[in-house]
Amino acid sequence: MTVGTFARTNTFVLSDTTITETSTPNNTTTHVISVKGSSYGVCNNSALTVPVVECEALGDLYNSTAGASWTNKTNWMISPDVNSWFGVTTTTVSSQQYVYYLCMHRDNAGNSWCSGSSSNNNGNNLIGTIPASIGNLSYLKFLIMSFNSISGSLPTTIDQLDRVTHMYLNHNLLNGSLPSTIGGMALLQYMYMYNNSISGTIPSGIASLPSIIYIHLGTNNLSGPIPDMSALNNTLQNLVLSTNNLSGPIPSWIYNMTNLRTLYLGGNPITGTLSSSINNLTNLTHLMLDSAQMSGPMPAITIPTLQYLHTHSNAFTTLPASLPASLREYLGYTNSMAGSLPT
Repeated sequence: MTVGTFARTNTFVLSDTTITETSTPNNTTTHVISVKGSSYGVCNNSALTVPVVECEALGDLYNSTAGASWTNKTNWMISPDVNSWFGVTTTTVSSQQYVYYLCMHRDNAGNSWCSGSSSNNNGNNLIGTIPASIGNLSYLKFLIMSFNSISGSLPTTIDQLDRVTHMYLNHNLLNGSLPSTIGGMALLQYMYMYNNSISGTIPSGIASLPSIIYIHLGTNNLSGPIPDMSALNNTLQNLVLSTNNLSGPIPSWIYNMTNLRTLYLGGNPITGTLSSSINNLTNLTHLMLDSAQMSGPMPAITIPTLQYLHTHSNAFTTLPASLPASLREYLGYTNSMAGSLPT
């Protein structure tokens, strides 16, 4: 009788490492250890200048936004020198390079907007969604992808970009709700997300942005009341929420935001009256309340810095008794006003 010999094989997968163990009847055991490489060839190049996880995040962005059809894709997914990729600038921390600027917006000469010399409305033909792995760009400072065709929602991993100071995603096709995690962007100063199709309510987490200077969410489909942002009083200078579906009266906390320079609430079904407390905003230059559903008498406006006041297309019943000498433009037509012209 012949007795066969059999080998037993066990395979263990730990993250990107696979260990294959083979045991034979004579108690001989062998191990084969293999490390899974990136699916992006350039990310496996020994000359790669950024961490593999960052290279893969950029690769995911390239794939999810039809990178092969970008207007300018110079060196993307080809050169291991990621700093040479169009729109990417790296920074060095402890001898390691990390992605610092990601600018998919071109200037008039076709250069990346972050390194160019002029502003324009030229995107880079990004079509698709922002991948969740964008959150792996841990040293990113500028995220500039305006004037493209980016759709879908912001990924919830956006809070991992806690070094980003400028996030320009305006003039895209973004939809869905803003993630509640957005409040984790601790250094964010400028958030431009206007001219999209973002819906739902403004998340309360937006009041957790300790460095924010400019919030521009105009021309979207946002609804519900304006959440309390009073915690931002020390930093917030510009609040633009115009042309949405925001409802309710102007919340009382707004009248205490003394650092505001611009306040745009027009184009929303905002109701109620305008409180004389608006004059607390002594740094305000632009007050835009047009095309809403406000009513009642207009208070005297005494803001010493105010230059532009738009209250037209409401149901206000009186003209303001006075206007500041600094005012350059006042539009108050299409109301139900009576009384004398303001002084």
